Amino acid sequence: GSFIGEIPFAVYLRTVHSPGDGLEALEWFEKLTRYLGTFAPSPDADRVYGLCEPTALPAKSSVEPDGTEEYRASYTVRYRQRA
Repeated sequence: GSFIGEIPFAVYLRTVHSPGDGLEALEWFEKLTRYLGTFAPSPDADRVYGLCEPTALPAKSSVEPDGTEEYRASYTVRYRQRA
């Protein structure tokens, strides 16, 4: 039979530590989230895809000793698998 599935994924962004980089990273994620909210993969023979949705807001995930910061946001795409 058919079923509903999910494809989870994460996007990481690394910045060099300087004033304002963290804010720029969060602004970049905001733009990406808006874009992904309008994006759905093309249907294929077996699946019909829904829109991409955020599952975790962007946040700083690590800071390296050299000051490089890493940010992460999580998303998912739901799909219906045809029988």
